[in-house]
Amino acid sequence: MPINLELVTTQELLDALVERFDAIVISGVQDRCDAVEGEGLLLSWRRKGDHHRCIGLAHSVAARVQQDLDDITEIGKTDHL
Repeated sequence: MPINLELVTTQELLDALVERFDAIVISGVQDRCDAVEGEGLLLSWRRKGDHHRCIGLAHSVAARVQQDLDDITEIGKTDHL
């Protein structure tokens, strides 16, 4: 069943997620292309727990993203360059 996340603020959602885990790393980015704020990126991140565990979590995420990229990338041969 879908959950309507618009019923809670982003801060409330992050707080609820952080409370569920002993160690957690959350990161997100929003494109800012409106006339009031100007162009750029809004980066948001949170972490909770032992910094060694958080570094391990962040590394695991990076490794999985790299593996996903590797899985869809065809490596060209020098003959094709």
